[in-house]
Amino acid sequence: FGIPSSFKAWIDHIVRIDYTLHYKPEIKDHPLTGAFTNRNVAVVILSSRGDHDMDAGEAYAHMNHLDPAISTALGFIGLSDIRNIAVEYQSEGGDLFEDSLRKALSATTRLAAELFKQYGS
Repeated sequence: FGIPSSFKAWIDHIVRIDYTLHYKPEIKDHPLTGAFTNRNVAVVILSSRGDHDMDAGEAYAHMNHLDPAISTALGFIGLSDIRNIAVEYQSEGGDLFEDSLRKALSATTRLAAELFKQYGS
């Protein structure tokens, strides 16, 4: 239900004091500031869930610990424009999985066009 250990290790290498996180003791309420705060940087998370209906507002959203954990860690360093696309139903396979895969590929294409329009030249 959580982040795979190798991905957690990657996050631990990314969220680092003096590199992506700056300590500013003069800010009393929250002295840590992310290096990417106030920058236009999009992060795209492509994942596979095995199960289904884990997006916000869906039946099993409470079981999705991956997306919120990534958003929290990256948000801490100032990356707040985080987009998630997931393939679901791998555990069931068949038409449900194939439909989810098609939807994810389509969403990836739309998101790439949107990000290019937003950030590209």
